[in-house]
Formats: sequence, structure tokens, C-alpha cells
Amino acid sequence: MEAFSNLIKNAMEHTPDGGTIQLNVSENPLYTEVIVQDNGEGIPEEDIPYMFERFYKGRNAKPESVGIGLAFARMIITAQNGIISVKNNPDGGACFSVRFYKQII
Repeated sequence: MEAFSNLIKNAMEHTPDGGTIQLNVSENPLYTEVIVQDNGEGIPEEDIPYMFERFYKGRNAKPESVGIGLAFARMIITAQNGIISVKNNPDGGACFSVRFYKQII
């Protein structure tokens, strides 16, 4: 819950008034995927490789940002056998993908 709260808060901070935030969930035999996307300004390409590093503040970060929310989200997700990634949507905005892999015994 904390990880997704951080992702949604991040989307809210970077989506303009009247913008949209979408959450999509899908499942297949290997993993469950949750996608959080917005139609905000997106992420500068040079920031994308560092978005999940602790204390990293991207070019579009809010002045009050400390740079730990996305790093904390990644820590929580990876501790639960998941992965998180981010990219820009082709038509604008950011798209975070979280996959929780199923354990096969």
C-alpha cells in the first residue's frame, strides 16, 4: 500500500489540474502487473535511469521533494519479489509499471 501511495502521490504532483491518472491491473500465469500512468509533463529522459535512487531529485522535482519516495517504493516492491520500471508515454506523461512475479513450486 505504501509503495502504491508513493506512486499515486508522485503522479498527482506531476499532473496538471484537469489531467488524468490511470491505474490498470492485469494478470497472467507469470506475474500480476499494476500500471500507474498520468498525462503530466513526463520525465526528462536523462532522469529516467536515476528515478529510483535514494535522494535523487529530477529536473521536474518539486522544491519540497526529498527524493526518497520512489526509492522507498522500489525497496518495498523488490522485497516482495517484484520489479518496478518507468518510461514516458508516447503521448505525454509518465508510466510506472510494477510486476509481482508468482512463485512456482
